[in-house]
Amino acid sequence: MTYTGFALNYLNKYEIGAAGAVDPVTGKITPPSKLYELAEGIQSVDLKNDEDSSDYSYYADKGGKQTNISSVSTSYAFKGHRRYADDDAQAFVRERLAKTGQDRVVFFRHTEPDGRILSGNATLSGIVHGGGDAGERGNFEAAVTFNGLPDDTKPTTGA
Repeated sequence: MTYTGFALNYLNKYEIGAAGAVDPVTGKITPPSKLYELAEGIQSVDLKNDEDSSDYSYYADKGGKQTNISSVSTSYAFKGHRRYADDDAQAFVRERLAKTGQDRVVFFRHTEPDGRILSGNATLSGIVHGGGDAGERGNFEAAVTFNGLPDDTKPTTGA
């Protein structure tokens, strides 16, 4: 089901799994057979685009500036409560806590409420899998940053 108009944030779907393989013909990332939904215990998601840019001034623009965006890095910061044992997505992230390099590379897919999908391999960072005050639920945090530009797929008509 897709939505139009203003949608509440919980209608976004975030999925994570093992790193996808690169299709040698198309160069696209093939998703793994199993993805886990990051939802249980998640209270907020902070989406950020970090852009590198250069400004240029030309005579034809009367000395005014033109801005060129040369690179974009898209990341998601998840925050919430740690759900133990029965949440496959949080367990998947926790397994990478003491890992480095390629062991932190995962496949990540964000499906927006209107059906548009951003997906591709990404790197996990900033993993927090507990901690906090004695009488409070344990913390869960992780950041997922796409490696390069993600595939950006618009929904098909009638979806």
